Amino acid sequence: MLVHLFSAAVNGLVATIIEIEVNTYRGQKLLISGLPDTAIRESYSRVTSAITNSGYKHPQQSIIINLAPAN
Repeated sequence: MLVHLFSAAVNGLVATIIEIEVNTYRGQKLLISGLPDTAIRESYSRVTSAITNSGYKHPQQSIIINLAPAN
């Protein structure tokens, strides 16, 4: 695993801790899994924009991001 970190999603007064795991493999795609919600669909453009606006180039590998509620 390349990166393992935690974040939070706030909904009103309730915060949910989110576990984020990122890995890379051979290939040319971005795959985001977990948390079946419209936020996942929006995440593709957000991740792509974040990589570009941070001054990084997209890796020549597939990026796999797993988002899950942490226990």
